[in-house]
Amino acid sequence: MSPSQHGGKPLQYDLPMRRLALLALAVTLTAQDPRGFINGTVTDSSGAIIPNTPITLNQIRTGVVFRAASNDQGIYEANYLPAGEYTITAALTGFKSFTRANIELRIGDRLRVDIALEPGASSEKIEVSAELPILRNR
Repeated sequence: MSPSQHGGKPLQYDLPMRRLALLALAVTLTAQDPRGFINGTVTDSSGAIIPNTPITLNQIRTGVVFRAASNDQGIYEANYLPAGEYTITAALTGFKSFTRANIELRIGDRLRVDIALEPGASSEKIEVSAELPILRNR
């Protein structure tokens, strides 16, 4: 297009539009969150939800323990966890305690780890060592 088609003025980029484009690029480049998330549902052996279940997530390398609890719908969320390998434990009176080890959480991962508690004494343990793969959502 010639300058005469635009009222005699050459096309110029609008400065606010340039800034907006740079901001969008910066946000896109820094969108990778260095943390991860683990969530799931706590149920009993019949599939019924179990609310208010205390859950611990132990980062194996550092020994740091993160805590969560299932809500009224049986859902728990552990957000903003540092990447690493975790052991998840859930214990509630009237149920065997549940442990799942060697859960690898990578940067930006959103893992779903469901917990199924079996009736019994909390001193009895359910240790999950081989199970279907954990669901990864990115």
